[in-house]
Amino acid sequence: MSASIYPAPLSGIQETITDAKGDIIAATAADTVARLAVGTNGQVLTAASGQATGLQWATPASGLTSGNTYTAAEETTNATNFTSLTTATAVTVTTGTKALVIWGAFVRYEPGVVTFDVSGATTDTGTDGRALMLTQSAYQQASRHFVITGLTAGSNTFTLKFRSPNNTTVTFDRRNITVIDLGS
Repeated sequence: MSASIYPAPLSGIQETITDAKGDIIAATAADTVARLAVGTNGQVLTAASGQATGLQWATPASGLTSGNTYTAAEETTNATNFTSLTTATAVTVTTGTKALVIWGAFVRYEPGVVTFDVSGATTDTGTDGRALMLTQSAYQQASRHFVITGLTAGSNTFTLKFRSPNNTTVTFDRRNITVIDLGS
């Protein structure tokens, strides 16, 4: 007697599960699939445990958050502790827990020191450890950068602070500060 050979039944995902270009097939449980409709232009696929497929389309974060300010005013101090000048040079940026701070100044006649304080969501007082120190008794312009960590995420204001290293009158002008959020 001869045995008949029958083809194995076909299995797989039916083509009709998708309706539009960009649709995705995703699992909703073991051995169970569903259609996830395409998102809109610019959206990205993200994990979302509250959704049936565990996925959702979302608009990505806006990316880099930054702020910059410039003060041209010529102002002086002879304070040996960090202080503000008459015209504040400050910028407010919504940050994560770290940011890149770039600052600079033009110093005239005497040596001068420039740092920054942080206020708002974070309170952090500037120190010589992160200061820009201009040590010559001449006209000099310089800048410095510093990655600050340990910020409290939220709205933070970065304010330049100034001092004289030797109690002589120091003239500061062309002051600037730029802050770039580096996330968390």
